Amino acid sequence: MPIATLSNCKRCDAEIISAKRHGNLCWSCAMVDKKAYYQKNRKREVAKRKKYYKENRNEILDQMKERYHSDPAVRQSHIDSAIKSKHGISAEEYRYEYWRLYEMQNGNCAICRKRKKLVLDHCHRTGKIRGLLCSNCNTALGLVKENLEIIEGLRTYLKDGRVM
Repeated sequence: MPIATLSNCKRCDAEIISAKRHGNLCWSCAMVDKKAYYQKNRKREVAKRKKYYKENRNEILDQMKERYHSDPAVRQSHIDSAIKSKHGISAEEYRYEYWRLYEMQNGNCAICRKRKKLVLDHCHRTGKIRGLLCSNCNTALGLVKENLEIIEGLRTYLKDGRVM
């Protein structure tokens, strides 16, 4: 095995160890070249990655599952990304907002007022956070598509006790 040698990056003159791997470039300069190559050959690179994924899909998914279940940091990263995608806020902001509302609502659902496991409810049009709901109330709200006319129709129907 060759002994590591000191040399200088041929582009920025930074001191590096055994630079043959990157063509005598430091890591930073090599990454600049790699990104430029990818942008220039984007279609070919994307096609190559898609082909690789298609041929190795099951193994890739198995590796991803294994990492998700064995590494708490990976799992938390997935959760944080889902929160950011769904609510448009960071996981930290989500947790702050959840506990702020939890205290305001005394740990109860904003609709049925029962003490159950609660989820953060938000308006699907605006993304604005409205309150904490239990799973049943959140599902019911979703089923009526947050439409006040449907909700009023349900209210009238139940109030009048119509039987056909």
